[in-house]
Amino acid sequence: MYSITEAATRLGVSRSTLLYYERIGLIKPMRDPGNGYRRFSEVDLQHLSALLQLKAAGLSWQECQQCLAGQLPAATLDARLAAVETRLRELLRARDLLHTFSGANGNEQTRVWHDEFLQRSPRAYRHWLSEQGFSEQETLQIQWLSKDMNENQDYMRLFLELFVEMERQGPGDEQLTQAVMQQVCTGRGPEKILDMGCGTGIASLLISHLCNAQISALDNCQLFLDRLDATVMSEGLDDRVSVINGSMFEPPFPDHSFDLIWSEGSAYLMGFESALKRWQPLLNAQGYLFVSEMCWFTDQRSGEAVEYWQAGYPSMLTESEAIAKAQALGYQVVSQQRLPKAAWEHFYADMQDRIDQLEAKYGEQRALTDCRHEIDMYRRFGDEFGYLCLLLRV
Repeated sequence: MYSITEAATRLGVSRSTLLYYERIGLIKPMRDPGNGYRRFSEVDLQHLSALLQLKAAGLSWQECQQCLAGQLPAATLDARLAAVETRLRELLRARDLLHTFSGANGNEQTRVWHDEFLQRSPRAYRHWLSEQGFSEQETLQIQWLSKDMNENQDYMRLFLELFVEMERQGPGDEQLTQAVMQQVCTGRGPEKILDMGCGTGIASLLISHLCNAQISALDNCQLFLDRLDATVMSEGLDDRVSVINGSMFEPPFPDHSFDLIWSEGSAYLMGFESALKRWQPLLNAQGYLFVSEMCWFTDQRSGEAVEYWQAGYPSMLTESEAIAKAQALGYQVVSQQRLPKAAWEHFYADMQDRIDQLEAKYGEQRALTDCRHEIDMYRRFGDEFGYLCLLLRV
């Protein structure tokens, strides 16, 4: 037999809690005939322990007692079981979330989590990373590369060193740019253009030779912008091309500032739909948006390609889905085409050269290995996905 203090210790509860359980009828201790003190048997404690476990599973006290007595309806038990399964999934998701917040979770699900967080709560996502001490550039890199944040700095340093010396920071095509600008310049050409996520500015520089507009080249990577600024000065374009370190999430311009927004491969960092929605107010009436977006070209997809993009861009759309989302936001589709394969081959040949140079300098590095893998994926499965290039009008 156990005293009340011993019983409370055995069950891991306080004396007052044990007295409460007695008052509501969960346990009925014996009384010592000599002094009237409560005495708890082993059976009492095991019975109460079982009730406590059932209570923790979500049953009411009455249901706990019915369950031990074999009187709980099966439908009630099934409903409670379903609720526990749901709660278990929520707890596992919460565990993964806390691992990610702590920077401890660098597995393949991290990129998916970042993408979901960004899509559901973009302001909260950026604020959270800012509170962790990351700049917006680093925020985009974390989402973009799905790296363990504890590794991100060294990885990104090498990644940027690779890209800053490349001709382009993403695949593009000069002839396609010229063709699109001919459509935009029909009649009175654009007077103000925003190159969103300009990188080192190859699109800004090309467009500056195709029209007389004032061009704002926006990016948040100062390394890229320094290279663009040097080119702008050397070509005498500083009176027409403004180089701006700013956020594509919160562009530092008033509404109705531009006749054309040009975005080559940058919309996906915000999410295609979110980018189109956020940038729309910046356009004048009848203004244009050119955007290239990674899309699936076929429903017959290789398993390896699906796995690669599920980790890299889980919200990637088909061409028809991307067009439908643009139209649902009020855009008119002026033209649509796929980025030519030659543009991809040219981009990846340049990337391969840079990888070789950096491996000769630093040896094998994960950032470079990942880039080689990207090249390999495109060369094997590039018929299944690529850039859809849309010229849209509000």
